[in-house]
Amino acid sequence: MFQSFISKLERVFVAKSKQEFESIYRLRYQVYVEELKKGFLKDVDHDQKFVQDPEDHRKDSLLLYTGSPDNITGTVRVDIYPAGSIPATIEERFSLKQFSKVKDYAVCELGRLVINKNSRGLLILPALSRAVYQHAAIDQDIHFGFLYCAPGLVGAYRRLGFRPYRADLVHNPDGVRIPLVMLASDLDYFREVSSPHLDLAKKKFKSFADSSIEEIKNSMFSGVSALLEKEDVWQYIQHSFFKSELNRDSFAQSLTAETLRYLSEKGFVVDVAEQKKVVREGLVEKEMFIILDGTFHVTRGNKTLAVLEKGDLFGEMAFFLESGQRTASVHSVTAGRLLLLRRKAVLEMMTENPDMAAKLLYHICVMLSKRLSLA
Repeated sequence: MFQSFISKLERVFVAKSKQEFESIYRLRYQVYVEELKKGFLKDVDHDQKFVQDPEDHRKDSLLLYTGSPDNITGTVRVDIYPAGSIPATIEERFSLKQFSKVKDYAVCELGRLVINKNSRGLLILPALSRAVYQHAAIDQDIHFGFLYCAPGLVGAYRRLGFRPYRADLVHNPDGVRIPLVMLASDLDYFREVSSPHLDLAKKKFKSFADSSIEEIKNSMFSGVSALLEKEDVWQYIQHSFFKSELNRDSFAQSLTAETLRYLSEKGFVVDVAEQKKVVREGLVEKEMFIILDGTFHVTRGNKTLAVLEKGDLFGEMAFFLESGQRTASVHSVTAGRLLLLRRKAVLEMMTENPDMAAKLLYHICVMLSKRLSLA
């Protein structure tokens, strides 16, 4: 069965020609700028309709793609950093100073992973990921692979074999991002998530043992259960809204314990430092957030529209708009904690528990009506 799955994966190529590189840059532009409205980001060439980075031409970087040179359907870049030469920017981005022994190993970063809008849902993502694993872990003996992604994409990357670890959030101009790591020899985790890399990992690491890597692994994943385990998230929400006194009504308090538990199991919890942008006006993002802790400001242009606190909801406009475009920006005033909800969670609720979904949507409508009446 697994071999049947592998046989259906898209073929992956290494970009070598000018035509291939430029086709990749154009696909990035289509996704980042034309679709996701991220034209403000650096390295965007609006004249040629390219998105390209200095890293694209590093001698230790590789651009992979699916499709054909004149019709690329998906692409990813893998940046290799040899042992002892990890740049300070990479150390900071992935909090590697907390794991000092990582510098003794070569690492790689996956970046600029984009898939053509019309090709999503095909087997392009696992194909690209397997190609990276083959190139980095098998061919170059790299043990640690890093990437960062929007919170709503964590589930997709976890199914490949990546997972969140004890690292600070990455704060980009377009919002918070979650750092993830893949340990190439992590066979148990690959089995747990049915990773498409499992067969490759078995061949490479069947009898592998390295006490330093095991020590790094243990330190990376200690102390993160409160952000990842569903039961821990639910206990935290119970404490926040049912076992503590709030001085005001909030959106979360209007929901039943059953609804909040359902959302906690479907959502993803992120911690946010103070004075960090969470969502940015104009971007295409379809997540919404329930504030579990902290104070956040909602702004449009230079005007503050609202001050939100524990129990409040934000991001609902883009969540429900077909365009998915943010109508305001939100940034943290204090350090805080958020429960992130994807549109898919509500759609699943509508199928699995229509009565619960109807009540949830009703309370969102009530909240929106109150906000509009005060605007």
